[in-house]
Amino acid sequence: MFLLHKEGHFAAAVLMSAWLFIVSSCNDAPRIDRVTITPAAPSGQKAERIDVTTTSTPAILEPGQQAELAVDITQKGSDLKVQWYAADDKGHFVRSTDSLTTTFVAPNETGPVEVVCQIIANGETMTINVPIVVSNQPFPEASVTPSPATPSPHSTPQNAGPYDIDKGGFIPCGWMGDAEGPEKYLQVDDVNDRTPTGSLASKWSFRPGGKNGWLAVGWQFGKCNFGDSRGADLRGRGLRRISVWVKGVPDSEQRLPVMQFKAGGNADPTKKYKASFSITGEFITVSNQWQQYHLDIPPDEDLSSIVSAFTIVLRSKHNPNGATFYVGDIIYDLGH
Repeated sequence: MFLLHKEGHFAAAVLMSAWLFIVSSCNDAPRIDRVTITPAAPSGQKAERIDVTTTSTPAILEPGQQAELAVDITQKGSDLKVQWYAADDKGHFVRSTDSLTTTFVAPNETGPVEVVCQIIANGETMTINVPIVVSNQPFPEASVTPSPATPSPHSTPQNAGPYDIDKGGFIPCGWMGDAEGPEKYLQVDDVNDRTPTGSLASKWSFRPGGKNGWLAVGWQFGKCNFGDSRGADLRGRGLRRISVWVKGVPDSEQRLPVMQFKAGGNADPTKKYKASFSITGEFITVSNQWQQYHLDIPPDEDLSSIVSAFTIVLRSKHNPNGATFYVGDIIYDLGH
């Protein structure tokens, strides 16, 4: 039994309060469970997830290759803020950099790259480095072996088969119309939603009100390429169709998004490299369920220089309340 006079009680109370504050702070502090990098794998192969919290070995990426970066955190207490960035601007991101998961695109230059994830929570700042080395391998466009422009109809093309534009090096960074301005009339977010084929989808949000009354985003070969660098050569693969999975979200008046799909084109005629073909679809109202939409490729189309593989166009007059939709699995296929 302990006997304390008045001053002793006060001192004990102060010590107890301080101890509780420390314990509470420790309980509220975020804990980083795992940081991973998952390089995009060639079609038909399984992507390998690398846990960088348990290894110091850098992840190896090819020039222009995409990789999903993710951080798993156990956290209590105040709001959590996350920010990804690439040191020295080597490489770039094609999805939101302020979420737990993002998509990084390796630079064309070889050598070491340092991607950093900064986490702020409860007044504490933590920095995680994701070491990456870009190997001396060909840029994705060189992985497609050009075939003769007019192959024999009786022969099987050397590179026959579907072509996933995301894995092939195409990036949705061709912002046009109202999407070019500083206002955020079009926003893309990384979400945990998948297409019926199991691939991750991206969420797009369109806000009307721009001076042009329309906007578009094109999946371009390389970083924001309007003809400054050559496009992908997909001749000889027997490709006859472009397919995309889309799911619309009804607006406040239960209207579904109205949009247009295009393929090819989007190359500045004053630039060195031209687009070799262009296909334009009609404006359509997309379903509120996952549905696959198609653009047919005529047999005589020249696929030797695809600068922009796919484009989505939206108009304010068609979507007066804005539009929200999900997109995934953009594939050039055989059309069967």
